[in-house]
Amino acid sequence: MADPRPVRIARRAAPGRRSSDDDGDRRFWDSEAGGSGTFEGNEAGTGRGVRLFAVFGIALLAIYLVFLGLAATSPSPGVSGNWTVYALLTVLTLGLGAVGAAVTLLRAPSGVSFAPEFLIVSERLGRRRRWPLPPQLRLHVLQRYPRGLFGGEATELVELSDGKGQRSAYLVGRGFFDRLEPPS
Repeated sequence: MADPRPVRIARRAAPGRRSSDDDGDRRFWDSEAGGSGTFEGNEAGTGRGVRLFAVFGIALLAIYLVFLGLAATSPSPGVSGNWTVYALLTVLTLGLGAVGAAVTLLRAPSGVSFAPEFLIVSERLGRRRRWPLPPQLRLHVLQRYPRGLFGGEATELVELSDGKGQRSAYLVGRGFFDRLEPPS
């Protein structure tokens, strides 16, 4: 009799969850789906992103309140009594807040799962992106940030690209992807 082979039983996606070809990428903690248990959180990048967004949010709120005060005390009767002005200020402030979140918070992934054949970056909104390992994966440091007011640890903005057109920039702790570098 032949040796038994492991068989993967396909399961349906849970209700409310989108099923796709890269479902194994979404469940990196499931060893049957080809994932890995070596998940590392991105504390340094997350900390820097949160601090930057907090400063940005406080400054944006202060500017919003100043403009609301100017609109409310405007001598022009068409401005102070017009609710469209207040609605436009609010929508503009919320839009700027969303852009600020995209630049600060969303660039810092929540963590990375390092597997022997690939790595999976778990992005802030829950999306998980699968990347090949070097030499297909190219890692380029775009900017380095020292430890300071905005970050308790040194961080860097790195760009990952796979040579097929997929690329993304991530804010991570300095040396977070060093294990991907081939030994010299």
